[in-house]
Amino acid sequence: MLMHGGRAASVAAFAADFDRFAACRFDPGPIARLWARLRSHSLDRALIAGADPAATEQLAARAARLTSASMRREVARALDRLALDERDAPARWQVRPSKRAAATNAAELHALAARLREPGPLYARGIAVLRGLLTEGTSPAYADRRGDLLAQRLRDARVAMGA
Repeated sequence: MLMHGGRAASVAAFAADFDRFAACRFDPGPIARLWARLRSHSLDRALIAGADPAATEQLAARAARLTSASMRREVARALDRLALDERDAPARWQVRPSKRAAATNAAELHALAARLREPGPLYARGIAVLRGLLTEGTSPAYADRRGDLLAQRLRDARVAMGA
């Protein structure tokens, strides 16, 4: 039978162990950050599918990168460029976003860009959804001719960001 003092000692030991575990998960080391950069596309897909960012060091590193101020600014700039149709001259085989879908959803694109620029926490899943829309040539930003599917994905991203 544990005494009151013994119970306090075991709780303190548990808390110390949990703190060490959390530090490893939420402050991934340089190797985990490197692997997260190398596997960014697959990790983004896992986050979009609902994976817990704390499940592995790589997911935690990717989530930290997605929610960083620099990544938020980068995604916000890309959303604004998409809405304003500000693109460089296309390369010979470059896939271009749908002008009509972007124009139809310009207000929401700008609103999401503004939300990314605001201070405060956002969930990595929503930012991963937006990055996927911007970088994958088969996403609704490129393949949706009317803009309905893009509008739905933008709403999903807003909800997933916690905005």
